[in-house]
Amino acid sequence: MLRRSYIVKMCYSTLLGLLACNGYGCASLIDPSVPEPILQAVEPRYGGQYLLYRPAGYDRNQSWPLIVVCHGGFGDSPNKQLRQWTRLAESRGFLVVAPELTSAHRVSPKKAEAYIQQLQADEKHLLGVINHIRAGHNISKDRIFIAGWGKGVHAALHTGLRHPELFRAISLAQPKFIVEVMREADDDIDHAQPVYLQYSIDDILWGKKGQACATWLRSHGVTLDEDRTASTNTDGRRYDVEFFEDVIREHPWAVIRQLPVPGGGPLDVKFFLRTSLEPRRYEWTFGDGDSAPVAEPVHTYAKPGRYLVTVTIDNPGQEPIRRSRHIHVP
Repeated sequence: MLRRSYIVKMCYSTLLGLLACNGYGCASLIDPSVPEPILQAVEPRYGGQYLLYRPAGYDRNQSWPLIVVCHGGFGDSPNKQLRQWTRLAESRGFLVVAPELTSAHRVSPKKAEAYIQQLQADEKHLLGVINHIRAGHNISKDRIFIAGWGKGVHAALHTGLRHPELFRAISLAQPKFIVEVMREADDDIDHAQPVYLQYSIDDILWGKKGQACATWLRSHGVTLDEDRTASTNTDGRRYDVEFFEDVIREHPWAVIRQLPVPGGGPLDVKFFLRTSLEPRRYEWTFGDGDSAPVAEPVHTYAKPGRYLVTVTIDNPGQEPIRRSRHIHVP
């Protein structure tokens, strides 16, 4: 039997759901399709606003997936975009956040440089929002995903591709893609990071934009899962969630990271691997002929330059996993 307080809450939710605005004028918004309110917050470092939905079953003693949603431009908003995910968040068990984006709201500048500056600002905001949420919630380090819709595809790609150590996979829908603004992500692409792209090839307005996005991703060696028959009104974001769930099951996460050595010289580098596995064996090659069989090696290069670092780890019952990354020394 439903408790009286729950019934009252749902009636109140229905009323407020009709009145909810797209802005940030109140402490929370109500989505009558889910039991919890949509929380409004401000990321303190850069002052960016965001909306967060946390399922009723959230338990801080367990680690939870987080999906970051990048809203589109005219006619879209963080509030509108988030509501496409709340029921899935409640039923599938993940947190979902929709930050306010500069690059999606404003009209695209004629010069790519100005748009890139907006994407850079959004990148800082997105990373700040994630840090803010992680400070107050138990978020799984290997189950953070980012999704973009329409014009928000640029923010999702720019930030997601540049931070494969944070975002395990990227999902894009109906992209309003502009290739000129994506050059900052060129050198940071991790070819093992999966990307899911949905668009309708028959869409008169945006079909060619979807094709352009797919062409750019393939030309950069991205692991691409492409759906060219997607409708603009899919069943919520169910296909995105199913893609992320498939990634968790089928694509082991392993990303090379490097740090300067405290007290060391400019040519000293410490390497480690962020991974969803628990490897027992490591084999590193540093791109200069040297190698090491330890988990977190420290290596000294003889001279500055660009090097291809590779690590191979065991994956019990399956083929070993190999990851590579170009680094610049110092």
